[in-house]
Amino acid sequence: MRYALAGIVALLAALLSWWSFWGPYRWVSELQSWAWGVDWIQLSLLLCWAAFYTPMHVIVAAWERRHGAVVEPLTWRRAVAAANFLFEQRPGQLMGVGIIFFAMGGGFWSNAMTSGPLTSLTMAEADQGVRPRSRYVHLTGGRVLLDSELTFTRNGSAERYFPVVSNDTEQLRVFARLDGRDATAPPDELEGELSYDGLPGPLRAPLADKGLLAPDYFVLRHGSDPASGARAGAYMALFGALLIAIGWLWARRRKRASVADPGSSG
Repeated sequence: MRYALAGIVALLAALLSWWSFWGPYRWVSELQSWAWGVDWIQLSLLLCWAAFYTPMHVIVAAWERRHGAVVEPLTWRRAVAAANFLFEQRPGQLMGVGIIFFAMGGGFWSNAMTSGPLTSLTMAEADQGVRPRSRYVHLTGGRVLLDSELTFTRNGSAERYFPVVSNDTEQLRVFARLDGRDATAPPDELEGELSYDGLPGPLRAPLADKGLLAPDYFVLRHGSDPASGARAGAYMALFGALLIAIGWLWARRRKRASVADPGSSG
């Protein structure tokens, strides 16, 4: 059970690393991007989880040795079992899926709720390094450079980024992400949620190496709405909580049945 709990903690840490794009997930993601030009989220999450779980397993094993407990070897099957919360038991699988939905939904909800109110920002202010009061921005006075499109493929889907400049731009500080939109006729004004240091590594590094990228640049995802993100995150978190509750009740029922009938398979 201790190994399963370690697997859950590692899974939550991996999801946090994915959500904030830091630590092991970022390293693995950028390594994939440099090697193959594609970032497969599932592979990145799996390797990130392994990076968190392995030291936890070592710590649990050392604790069990010290207290005279039986130490079980770290095998692939056991690792998968820990990652999916008691892999061989369907209630545990259901709870594991619920935890993933709950953590991801909570992350989406938290990110949307902390975006802040819609804030106006001019491109001249952005060029001066002015940070908007919130992450939900209405940007005016910028020009989208259609001939400088940057494309990155993640999980088979193309992400499209365009530099946004003004006549006074010296370093690139603003990028517009226009996924699924007609980039041949970009909007004169951009509105959406922004993320600092939001370019994928393979796109960011060449610009930074040439001195073209400002250290405090940000990506504005045009059309993204915090209210919609909050609703989607809340629904996802509630669905995850429901799966966790069902799995927990199912596990309790099976445990009671096995106690009442020791010969049952459980």
